[in-house]
Amino acid sequence: MKLSSDLGGRRFLTVNLPDLGDTPLGRATQTTEALNLASAAHNALLEAKATGFRLFSRLEVALFDLDATFRALLENPRVFGFSNVTLPCLAPGPDGAAQPTGACPPEGDGFDSSGTLFWDLVHPSEAGHRNIAIAAQLAIAVLQGRALQLPVLASAR
Repeated sequence: MKLSSDLGGRRFLTVNLPDLGDTPLGRATQTTEALNLASAAHNALLEAKATGFRLFSRLEVALFDLDATFRALLENPRVFGFSNVTLPCLAPGPDGAAQPTGACPPEGDGFDSSGTLFWDLVHPSEAGHRNIAIAAQLAIAVLQGRALQLPVLASAR
């Protein structure tokens, strides 16, 4: 199997983890501290590896700080259009199947998750992913050293 770098890739963006203990799963299972410690340990190792690539190879490895992005979303939810950053749209019911929590109102065949950060116990909603994508696009634009294409951002909402 060939690696992207074997095929000519030289610039890579990698993503760290948010504090997993701050997800609905971490709060529901009371494992916030343990999950946040594991996330921090992972992120420290990832940063060390990325630094090693930058120092000892011809590869450019940039780190997108998803942890900081998520922290901003959790600390300033209204700035990003969220009214709910704690309850997910869906959570396991008594039988283990995903059940609506009531956090996202019904809309057509699905749910309106536009004001909710989490879709389920660990994954962001569509609106959460949109905000993460905008932050990642900004990070990539900075890395590329060229102007951000504002029409792409404007169509994101």
